Amino acid sequence: MSQKLATIRTDVPLSFSLRDAALHNTNWQKVMELFNKLEFTSLLKRLPKGVIPRGSEDDPEKKSPQTGSAKKIKTAVLKTKEEIDALLRRAHEEKIIGFNLLPNGADRITAGIAAALVALGREANIIPFDYADAAQKESLLALLQTDTLVGHDLKKMFVLAPKERGAKLFDTMIASYLLNPGTRAHDAETIALKRLGQSLSPEKQEGLFGADYETAARELAAMCSLHDELEKELAEAKLLPLFSEIEMPLVPVLARMEKNG
Repeated sequence: MSQKLATIRTDVPLSFSLRDAALHNTNWQKVMELFNKLEFTSLLKRLPKGVIPRGSEDDPEKKSPQTGSAKKIKTAVLKTKEEIDALLRRAHEEKIIGFNLLPNGADRITAGIAAALVALGREANIIPFDYADAAQKESLLALLQTDTLVGHDLKKMFVLAPKERGAKLFDTMIASYLLNPGTRAHDAETIALKRLGQSLSPEKQEGLFGADYETAARELAAMCSLHDELEKELAEAKLLPLFSEIEMPLVPVLARMEKNG
C-alpha cells in the first residue's frame, strides 16, 4: 500500500503545454511595485537584469517606488595626493557625510584599515590607505568628528576605528529597524531596492578596485542620500529621541565590547 501511494504516476492524461504557460509582455514595473508592497525582498533581487536600475554611473533620473526619483551614484578611486587632499577639504566643510572604513582582512578584530569610503551626496569616493600619507590618514580619521556621520551598520566601522571622536552618528540600518521592526531584511541592498528603486549590486563582478570596494561605496552613498527622509520619518513616529539618545551612543560602546571580548 505504501509503495502504491509513493509511486509517481506518469500516465495521467493532462491537457497542459509549457509553451502556453510561458510569460509574455510582462509589466515588470508593476511586478516590482507589488513585490515592494508585499516585502518580497528576496524575489526583488531575482528580477531580470535591467528591470531595476543599477546604482552606478551617470544616467537620467529614474522614478523610484517611494522617494520619487533616484539619481545614479558616481564612484571614484582616489590615488593621488592632490585628489585625496581635494576630497578632504570638501569633506571637512560638510555638515553631513557618509563614512566607512574597510578592513584589510576577513577578521575585523585583528585587521587593519585597507581603505576609507567618503560619500558626499550621491558621490562615493574610495581612498585606499596605501595611497594616503600619514597626515591624510589622520585627516580621514578626523572626519569622525563631523557634525553628522552617516553609515550602515556603523558598529563594524568602529571595530576598526582607533577611537571614537564625537560625531553625531546616523546608522541607517538601525533607523530602518526602528521604523519597520516587523521586517527581517535591513541590509543596504534591500533598503535601496525599497526606497530608491535601485540595485546596488554591480552588473560586472570586477571593478577598478574590486567589486567589494565599489559595492560598499555605492551602498554608503545610497544610504547617505536617505538621511533626511529617514530622520523625518523617525521624528514623525516619535522615535528620534530613542534613536539619537540611546541607540546611537551605544554603537561605539558595542564595538568596543566586541573588540575587547
